[in-house]
Amino acid sequence: MTPQLLTAEQVAQRLAVSVRFVHDHAHELGLVKLGRASRFDPAAVDAYIERCRVRPDPPMTVGLTGRRSRRQAASRRPILPPRTDLLPDTGRAS
Repeated sequence: MTPQLLTAEQVAQRLAVSVRFVHDHAHELGLVKLGRASRFDPAAVDAYIERCRVRPDPPMTVGLTGRRSRRQAASRRPILPPRTDLLPDTGRAS
């Protein structure tokens, strides 16, 4: 048996958003058109919630090899003065 389809109002209540938001994002939320009626697949709504879930970044730790992660290494790079040898030679002596 297929799960019961949800109305826009039910989806809005489930997501704690407005009905307008549900209609604006209908194709992302699993819209099912039945004549003029719009219904939503509960599995697609759950999948939308999972896609929007924000997962925390893993902690930056030294790995088993003893090397720092790229982010850690980048934060410890020395700031170098600008290279003047890359500038074009204008032929003027200072």
